[in-house]
Amino acid sequence: MLLSVGPGKKKQRAVGHFSHWQTQVFRYAGLTHTGRPRYQPDRTPRPYLHELHSAAEVRRALAQQQQWPKPQPVNTEK
Repeated sequence: MLLSVGPGKKKQRAVGHFSHWQTQVFRYAGLTHTGRPRYQPDRTPRPYLHELHSAAEVRRALAQQQQWPKPQPVNTEK
């Protein structure tokens, strides 16, 4: 998964000051015929990523959403 974090849209000319942040998430889509990785935009709505200012904040938010409950320890005593 690749992350693109920054003000506004890619290739958009910046005029003035951007006060809002946009996060785009990309999913791995296999390899090209030359062996290079391909990525596609992931369209899954992720409102918890709005207004995060750094890639570290985005990674942290994504990790929190992916956490599974910890498995209970198995009692091996007989």
